[in-house]
Amino acid sequence: MVGAKLDPKAAAAQPDGLIAAFGAALGRGPLTPAQTQFAAQVQEDWSAEELPGFAPDDIAHALVDFWRLGEHASEPLTIRVRPAVRADGTDLKSDLLEIVQPDRPFLVDSIMGAVAEQGFSVRAMFHPVIDSSDAGEGAGRRSMIQVYLAPVGEDREAALVAAVRDALADVQVAVDDFGAMKALIRRTIDELRASTAPIPKGQRDEGLAFLDWLEGDRFVFLGARVYDYPRTSNGGYAAEEPLYQPEGSLGVLRDQTLTVLRRGSEPAILSPQVRDHLLLGAPLVVAKSNLRSKVHRRGYMDYVGVRRYGADGKPSGEVRFVGLFTAEAYETPAHEVPVIRRKVEHVLKEAGKDPEGHSGKRLRNILETWPRDELFQVSEDELMSMAMGVLHLYDRPRVRLFARKDPFDRFVSVLMFVPRERYDSGVRERAGKILADAYQGRVSAYYPSFSDAPLARVHYVLGVTPGKHGEPDLDALEDAVAETARTWEDRFEAAIRDGGAPGRVAQTLARWQGAFPPGYRDQYDAAEALADIAVIDDLAADEPVRVRAFRHAGDDKLTFRFKLYRPGAAAPLADVLPILEHMGLKALIEDGFKLTPTEGLHGKVWVHEFVLRDQQGEHLSFGDIKVAFEAAFVAIWTGQAESDGFNRLVLELGVGWREAALVRALARYRQQSGLDPSQGVQEQALSDNPGVTRLILDLFRIKFDPAVRADLKAREEQAKAVEASINEALQAVESLDADRVLRRIAALIAAIQRTNFFQVGEDGEPKPYISYKIASRELEDLPLPKPFREIFVWAPWIEGV
Repeated sequence: MVGAKLDPKAAAAQPDGLIAAFGAALGRGPLTPAQTQFAAQVQEDWSAEELPGFAPDDIAHALVDFWRLGEHASEPLTIRVRPAVRADGTDLKSDLLEIVQPDRPFLVDSIMGAVAEQGFSVRAMFHPVIDSSDAGEGAGRRSMIQVYLAPVGEDREAALVAAVRDALADVQVAVDDFGAMKALIRRTIDELRASTAPIPKGQRDEGLAFLDWLEGDRFVFLGARVYDYPRTSNGGYAAEEPLYQPEGSLGVLRDQTLTVLRRGSEPAILSPQVRDHLLLGAPLVVAKSNLRSKVHRRGYMDYVGVRRYGADGKPSGEVRFVGLFTAEAYETPAHEVPVIRRKVEHVLKEAGKDPEGHSGKRLRNILETWPRDELFQVSEDELMSMAMGVLHLYDRPRVRLFARKDPFDRFVSVLMFVPRERYDSGVRERAGKILADAYQGRVSAYYPSFSDAPLARVHYVLGVTPGKHGEPDLDALEDAVAETARTWEDRFEAAIRDGGAPGRVAQTLARWQGAFPPGYRDQYDAAEALADIAVIDDLAADEPVRVRAFRHAGDDKLTFRFKLYRPGAAAPLADVLPILEHMGLKALIEDGFKLTPTEGLHGKVWVHEFVLRDQQGEHLSFGDIKVAFEAAFVAIWTGQAESDGFNRLVLELGVGWREAALVRALARYRQQSGLDPSQGVQEQALSDNPGVTRLILDLFRIKFDPAVRADLKAREEQAKAVEASINEALQAVESLDADRVLRRIAALIAAIQRTNFFQVGEDGEPKPYISYKIASRELEDLPLPKPFREIFVWAPWIEGV
């Protein structure tokens, strides 16, 4: 035993380190047998990997406080939440949920279920069970459960404690009444066997066999209740919910507010369909109840109803058992389980397949692997139809749905089969939402299943409101679900086949099918891929870049997007963003993907998408500036134009990049005078006064554009009119610097004698530079001596007189 003076850290290094550390931290001298048993069980369960950062003496310190809680617990059940701290008070960033109560079955599973349902993940859990009498605390065994959680928070602590307390209350009544429920099912079996009611022999024998099988530890009995069917004055059956006998309520059904087959918010009136099922059906009913289990495992409890018969041979009531089928009940081969085996035999017989043949063996496997809960509840005819449908799927895998409505109109069970290679969690989630919306219900549970078959299966349980749920067309619903299961590649191939040129579909698919990386497929649909392919396939061998501007339907007036296509390498953001910023655009989002077609002029092409904010977008139609923007970006990227603030005019006026370059060339000449404001002031003045800037460009066009059909005199008159408009517009310009910039550029145009701006070369393209001849003496704001004439030349690589 460990003495009280042993240091906890030194004790933790010994072979029985945690036991020794616990004894040292407890500080009472030698440990009692109960204390040793307590610490030894924790040491056996403790794994350092589960609690990184916790030393043995930290665990020991927490155990000391936990032991003392058990020592001083005055109530049968004690629950608390507290922070985990070191002996020196250091916070270990974890909380402890601690429970002390008499030992019972199902405690750990039930507590873990409550913790998970409250949204907490368990870091570690210790469950020492000690002999209370050995500890001097009276007879019986005591469970002490300590759970390490992430910090709970004061706002969630009360809900967590309440959830655990509720679960343990259900455990207590279920365990306390277990013997009484076992006795009740034995009496029920004996009554059914002795009944003289006119029950078909096959139904009676199979029902009795099932109940005997159930009693043999295949069912966790959580509640039971005895019901009487109410009669009307003329001896018929009333429409009310069956009346139960309070003294005949056991386990969780002691709570008289709980109902097995309807929700408490619904009226206690049975529909004719449900009443007929209760009164006229087989002596045994297996279904899902409305009650969610808090004991052992979470989920809707199974309901087993056994008909009771009066002296007249008619149903007089029933005994309802609620609980959970055990693992053995699910693992026993279907052909060995009473009730189920009759359904399986019926399907195999009616299908007429050779038992030793391929189809016969496959059908038997389908039935053996059918969801066990469904086998308990489905009718023979329903199972026959669905099983044969699944059998046919093996030959042509595709998406299929099989739906079954609960006879009490509370659930819809849907089995979804999907080709295995198309199934993922996204398909499951999307299909679940479609089903829930169609039935106007909710996904109460889902159970994916995989085997060696080419099909994945998901069993959805949809909770619905009786009489108020949807009745969708199953074929249409199947089509909608099938669409969610189509892969991106499926949609891409379909888009190619629908929109591709005849005779080139196979070639296009071969080139592009594997060209798109996962990130691209996640972000873009097949239609967008076709749009990208169209651009890339049109790229010339020597074309360095291509741009495509567009808008999505949901984009506002200030937002548009563009894609940049660059063969060979990604476009550096450091090169792209300044171009956009100089055009007055703010890039909000950028994504880039490398596409790798298998053949063609370009082995790989980078596609970048930018989402742009255009502060002038509400003043101009996107259609008016789309082409101008695309051409301007390419011109700047390829060095045909400079990247500076003059390019704002492309979007603010809707003009081309050469018009922006013309304004730049005019402003640069003015800069050389040394008397004009800086380039930044020039750019701002032109951008802030788009009306005046447009008139300045009109003046230049009227004077020099050959497309203007007018003689010299008419041109001069039109030019004077525009000059007058410019002077009038300048009256509204408040900034003196802006007035000076605009007035001097307008005066410069008036002094220009000729220009090459509208000339084209032999290739039909404009010349790569802009030049103009100026009558310099006509300009007032030039330093002396003024030359008679000057020719100014601008290009991205040179400028000057």
